[in-house]
Amino acid sequence: MNRALAALSVSALAVTCALGLSAAPASASQATTEPNLPCGTTEPDLDDVTPTYQFLDYPGVINIRTGTTSECSIVGQIDRLEAFNYNCFVWDAIGRSWTYLHTSGNEHGWVLDSSLPDNGSPVHC
Repeated sequence: MNRALAALSVSALAVTCALGLSAAPASASQATTEPNLPCGTTEPDLDDVTPTYQFLDYPGVINIRTGTTSECSIVGQIDRLEAFNYNCFVWDAIGRSWTYLHTSGNEHGWVLDSSLPDNGSPVHC
């Protein structure tokens, strides 16, 4: 499912629930929220066709975390010229997507997809 469409689905679901109507996704694969993964969760490289990326025009660094919330520890950072590769993505409890990735410096962890090229991995974990 397209991520923009998925985010719109979350908004529509919230409005439906606020009105007291029943709304359930047609299938589990259409759900756009999942429980936050515990800090320290890792994922295999399921996204083996995705190219390696670099932030050529990005002015700062991106934090790599141990889980899918900003409360999880920062285990590394992606700087402007460091190469990295996506493994897969998950949704968090509030409908944001996070990609598990690894860097050329051998750092592994979770990054909020809105910070990544192509909005992160297209492959769900």
